[in-house]
Amino acid sequence: MTRQNSKRSRNSVDSKHNTLGRYLDSDGGYAGSDGSSSEEEITIVHESDKQRVKRKARAVKTRVQEAVHKPNFRTLCWRYFLFFVVVILGVAMIIQLYSSYGEFLTDQIFPPRVSSGGVACGNGTVTRNYMLGFDKYVITDNSTTEGWLHLNATRPGDSIEWAWRVAVTPQGPRGPQEPPGKQHAAVELLDARWKDKETLQVWLPSQKECARVLVFSV
Repeated sequence: MTRQNSKRSRNSVDSKHNTLGRYLDSDGGYAGSDGSSSEEEITIVHESDKQRVKRKARAVKTRVQEAVHKPNFRTLCWRYFLFFVVVILGVAMIIQLYSSYGEFLTDQIFPPRVSSGGVACGNGTVTRNYMLGFDKYVITDNSTTEGWLHLNATRPGDSIEWAWRVAVTPQGPRGPQEPPGKQHAAVELLDARWKDKETLQVWLPSQKECARVLVFSV
């Protein structure tokens, strides 16, 4: 049995050498058994080389794609860790900036704006108005005709209401730097309150008086 196997192996080796001898001549070129080259055989060898190269290239491409699309567990953990660290640092920086400059930025970006304004009188006239209208005047004292002036205005979320009247006082003693006949103006703040979201009440000492009203949205 051993002799038969050795003979078979020798025969197979000899057959391979004979096959290669058909393609390779003494100069390293391709030739047949009779020493003449065959174009068909050369083409077959070249095609087999190209197929082998393409197969290796496909195998390398497959391994690269698997490595790109399927990262290992350690790589995934490292990516998630870095992402978590970046998010924590970003949130900490935003909190620090807001605690240092938040109030300043809020005041600069969202300054208070006038929501309503104008000059309203107890007789029903409204001048120089902005989003302000007359509704009614309710007298609380018939002798002085003082009462509440109801104005149509929209109340913002955070509002500041200012109401005042300007009264001209009688002419007092003239100072050394004052021209003759100058009158002094007295400014008096008036009560202002919201009856509802669309009605502003302003107190007037008389129905003949007028109030200057400003509503700010802050």
